[in-house]
Amino acid sequence: TSTQSTRCDPLVLPSPANTLSAAHKTLPPHSLLPAMAQHTLGVRNALHTPSSVLSSVRAITSVHRSAQKCHAYTQDGLPLVYNEQRIADFWKGRPGELASRWTRFARIAVPWLTSVANSFIRGSFQDDQRRLARSAVSNLTELGPTFVKLGQILSIRPDVLPPPIMEELGKLQVW
Repeated sequence: TSTQSTRCDPLVLPSPANTLSAAHKTLPPHSLLPAMAQHTLGVRNALHTPSSVLSSVRAITSVHRSAQKCHAYTQDGLPLVYNEQRIADFWKGRPGELASRWTRFARIAVPWLTSVANSFIRGSFQDDQRRLARSAVSNLTELGPTFVKLGQILSIRPDVLPPPIMEELGKLQVW
């Protein structure tokens, strides 16, 4: 997995946020938000006047706006903020990686889809529902968090799936 980095200059904190530790003053904007939120909520200092809290909120807002304007990327170069053109540019330079992802998806999904189709053709789908759903849970877990989220969403949709399949997909709720 890739970690966050930024292609921005470090942010110079506005006053009153200068009361944060010196180490926080050279962090990229998106890294400052948790520290500033902690400071504003009084975790570091128990006493805050309404005006100091308001000033800190303004400072956080300023940092947040700077972070949004900043071009934040993963170490691999994928933008952290949605920008259609930057994402398209990222994948244009990686045709092999994109093909590899699709190949992995097909390697996991095609056998399962074939099992579902065979079950329908044989007329045994009602009997195979639970087995196919268990297999789907395993496949969704292997495919990663986006697919797990899809399974979680489907697990609460009685208008889309029958109860045995919903029950098996419901196991993804604790994933």
